[in-house]
Amino acid sequence: MAWMLYWRQLMKPWLRNRQSLTWPIPVHLKKGILDICQGQPLTLSQLGQLDTQLGRLFAQAVNALLAQQRLQPRDIVAIGCHGQTVWHEPTGEAPHTLQNWR
Repeated sequence: MAWMLYWRQLMKPWLRNRQSLTWPIPVHLKKGILDICQGQPLTLSQLGQLDTQLGRLFAQAVNALLAQQRLQPRDIVAIGCHGQTVWHEPTGEAPHTLQNWR
């Protein structure tokens, strides 16, 4: 998790890291992510539940960083998340990839 400042000066974008925060991922979530990436079968419901749990974990990390830096949600312009590729099959009749996470 990182709190970044972004601005433009003379048509050039600038980005500066103000603060970083690491946030632990519980073992059961790590296992769920690894299981998917290793091709373990699961239902769409299980995938959705894992997605929601991870989204809530990300929200906890954001809220912790806000509290640590004494920021309010209204102080934030944008929040980005790179997501997670859980399946990548670039060859075959219908090449595809599946990304998830809020």
